[in-house]
Amino acid sequence: MTSIRFSIVVPVFDGAGFVGALLDSMPCPPPAGFELIVVDDHSRDDTLAVLDRHPLRPWLRLYRTPANAGPAAARNMGASHASGALLLFFDADVVLLPDTLARVERYADAHPEVRCASGLDAPRSAAPGCVPDFHALWAHHALDRLPEGAVASAWNPRNGLLERALFHDLGGFDTRYRRADVEDYALSRKISAHTPIRFTRALEVAHRFGGLRTSTAAFFRRSAYWVRLAAETGQVDRTGHTRVANLPSVACSAAIVAGLALAPLLPTAARAIPALVALQALLNASLLRFFVERAGLARGVAYLGLLIHFQATAALGAAVGAAQAGLDALRAARAPSATAAAEGET
Repeated sequence: MTSIRFSIVVPVFDGAGFVGALLDSMPCPPPAGFELIVVDDHSRDDTLAVLDRHPLRPWLRLYRTPANAGPAAARNMGASHASGALLLFFDADVVLLPDTLARVERYADAHPEVRCASGLDAPRSAAPGCVPDFHALWAHHALDRLPEGAVASAWNPRNGLLERALFHDLGGFDTRYRRADVEDYALSRKISAHTPIRFTRALEVAHRFGGLRTSTAAFFRRSAYWVRLAAETGQVDRTGHTRVANLPSVACSAAIVAGLALAPLLPTAARAIPALVALQALLNASLLRFFVERAGLARGVAYLGLLIHFQATAALGAAVGAAQAGLDALRAARAPSATAAAEGET
């Protein structure tokens, strides 16, 4: 009997519409040395029925959380049942490339010293539409410039490899984060303190990015969380859209959107917008060129508009996060004094 080397862990919640595509992209049966673990986070739709009907079901180890607890808790549950020395995390809304698992195995054979690795998104989204394709190109461009084997700033459980022993030593994902917000980023920081996070194209997958509404909400929420996490840990964002290197571009996007909002009341604000858009194009010249090369001139220009929208959203989220962090600090400062006052009364 072949021993298990890789434990594939997939958390899923209300994934009836997309988890089947992930399973379809996997070899059936799984290659020797691989096991597949899926954790249903108490879905409300037909996710369990989709999993039960899939041809991979005989080889799929399926677990279910007793109540909806979030992706952090679901991944931790899957990892607790894993047999392999290496955990291979995929989100339920990705699609593997035809040779992803074979490439991962070859990578692990060639680099036995690597304890943690993270991949990249394919330049085409697994979901149709202009906004999903924009996000796929943006995410691909951000990492594709890295040389193979470079030290990455963060680890992504959407398509990440991690030594099982290290995962458990670090306590897994922080289950205080109930949504897919910064649980991955918080764990990345702990991983980086113990071992380099290596970038590899072996872990390339197509991600099902969301549309305008869901992506805008996610950008706002994650940016707010990132800033609060930075205030809590004293470490600035190294990988998200609020990282220091992105601040000029984010500030420019925020100024453009503010100018558009103020234009009816303040005509001088409108006159500054063309110059700010030109500056934004200059700040993101490499990305804009990539957009045009991959999607054509018209879409490339439209994608610049989407970049401005999402960066401005990130700026607003960061501002809200900073305000929340300030309130957190104020509450923490008042708590000891309140305790001391109560002790004085007794």
